[in-house]
Amino acid sequence: MLVGCNRCLTAGVCHRNISGDTVWLKDSAGDAEIRLGGFEDSEICKTGQHISTRAGRIQYLAPEVFVGHSAFPIDIWACGAVFYRLLSGHFPFGGESGEMKHMSSDCKPA
Repeated sequence: MLVGCNRCLTAGVCHRNISGDTVWLKDSAGDAEIRLGGFEDSEICKTGQHISTRAGRIQYLAPEVFVGHSAFPIDIWACGAVFYRLLSGHFPFGGESGEMKHMSSDCKPA
């Protein structure tokens, strides 16, 4: 997953929607291959550029997104959230409850 994320970053693509639904496992003759999909919300970005619109599932969003600053680091955060969920069985920061939605509605862009 991180290799796919790195390829996106190297190509100047900010995925913006990495989640458990966009990380796919392809089994080809016993060798499992992880693929990154779901590029509908992706954008071409330059290093240091900010994206003003919010995209992706709330449970995987980086804190920067809630205050209007998002770019490449949000994809790295989302990979970490996917790994956390795989290892613990839970979303980070109580993502299953309405707390995340309430928190995001209280945040205003800087």
